[in-house]
Amino acid sequence: PDSVTRIDLYTFYNCTSLETVISKYALYSFPQEVFYNCYNLENLFLPETTEQLTYAKDSFYGASKMAEQFIENNLVTAEFPFAFRNVSCRLENLTIVDFSVMDFKDISVKNLTLSDAYYYIPESFALGNPYIETVTLDGDIEYEAFKDCSLLNTVILGDRTFHVVRDNSFEGCT
Repeated sequence: PDSVTRIDLYTFYNCTSLETVISKYALYSFPQEVFYNCYNLENLFLPETTEQLTYAKDSFYGASKMAEQFIENNLVTAEFPFAFRNVSCRLENLTIVDFSVMDFKDISVKNLTLSDAYYYIPESFALGNPYIETVTLDGDIEYEAFKDCSLLNTVILGDRTFHVVRDNSFEGCT
């Protein structure tokens, strides 16, 4: 109904058959575990907005179909980390503007570009991701950031002067 102005934590928790949510009201925030384990959620219709969307921890935990759409359309920002944990997305190309919302161990992406707004790639960022083949980045790289990314064959370092590339950053990239 038009009177709904927000959805609270756990609203659709474990609604495994849920496929579509339609809201006439523009929702800007997705609280903790709101679509947790909504494996079949594929359509989320919201009015157009210029507001930045925010996601709390595990907002879309396990909702792979929905996560893939959000990620592909660069609708990913973070209030808390790991809004999209336990999702398995298969993407050809991905440009990340805010990588604090997902765990890259579960994301299948062939070509990964990290926004030049990020001057720091965290420790174990994509540790063991078996899908990444190309990564383009422009920031300091912490320990084991891309360790054991077995298909990684191309690393493109941007224009920025790198200050630190830590030990074992690319160890095991065969």
